[in-house]
Amino acid sequence: MEVIQRPTVPPHFLQFSRRTKLKPHNHRPVCCFGLENHNSIELHQYKNDEPEKTHNLFTEAQRSESLSQPSYLIFYFFNVIVLNAICYCLIWTGVVNGIGATFIQPVYYSSFFNKEKIYGYPNDFERFSYFSCASLDYILKSGKQPNVIDIHNWETSIVGPLFWDQFVNKGLEATRIMLTCQSFKSQCLDQPDKLVLCGLNLAKLHCHDRLQDNNKPHLVNILKAGVVYSNKVIVMSSIHTKDQIVGTLSHGLEFALDTHKEKLLIAPFGYDDSSWDPSQDKFLPRGYTADDMRGKTVSKVALQQQLGLNGNIPSILVGYMFTEDSDVELENLKSLIWGSSKRGVQQNI
Repeated sequence: MEVIQRPTVPPHFLQFSRRTKLKPHNHRPVCCFGLENHNSIELHQYKNDEPEKTHNLFTEAQRSESLSQPSYLIFYFFNVIVLNAICYCLIWTGVVNGIGATFIQPVYYSSFFNKEKIYGYPNDFERFSYFSCASLDYILKSGKQPNVIDIHNWETSIVGPLFWDQFVNKGLEATRIMLTCQSFKSQCLDQPDKLVLCGLNLAKLHCHDRLQDNNKPHLVNILKAGVVYSNKVIVMSSIHTKDQIVGTLSHGLEFALDTHKEKLLIAPFGYDDSSWDPSQDKFLPRGYTADDMRGKTVSKVALQQQLGLNGNIPSILVGYMFTEDSDVELENLKSLIWGSSKRGVQQNI
């Protein structure tokens, strides 16, 4: 049996742990899964410095006396069949800023993610399908039964067909898939035979109502996989109607979006008024309310000074954020701005 050396604690845990009084350098590996007893996998959280004894402990956790809340950092091995091979993964579980976090670290394919950028590599499909397979396998082997798995953009859209083809009948029958995305512009088109790398049926999926791209039929469209195989598709932060998105902003996915239109939902622009409260906003030089608007004038003058605008003339401030999916033509917007400057309109771009 090949001996896998215990890896060092990831630097990001050492950095963030200072905020939660977690001392990961005092921990040791807790569970070793995927080697001798990978068919019987359990997760155990260690609380109040009293680790629970189990039959598959690799070594007992060493807890820090400074822990004042149920915080923990463990890792364990498990194997996942991906890229036509059994691949070992490490799962790091900890608390970051009071929020539980789980990180998947590949043992043999670490070069997949040791990159300067997140996207833009020839093997992007392999990289993100590895992550998707490992995530689903972790959910299954850890005994978790989530109500909803939220996949985001094309990077995790392959979770859709993977879940319904390989995982749903293994105790996850009550779980549903939800796809969220800002737009449908980034899609990831790739060769169909790569689907075999994660155990998917090429003949079943490379067809027009599944993953086949409707504009380039010799390729598969990974974002389309998320649309087809999700129970709900939510377009985040959109000012457009469902018909606008399907008709003019689908970026080639019009057929898929129209076919699955009943599960398409729009999350409109909005804000949390508890966070964006001008009476409590610490970034304003002076707060204000509907009953006392004096602070608004003070804040306006401060903004004009910061932007280099003349504050000695009456003015109405207009802010606009232009995005690629805006209905406004960029050139027309430029002409409007430059034309208005001739009429004394101040601007800061």
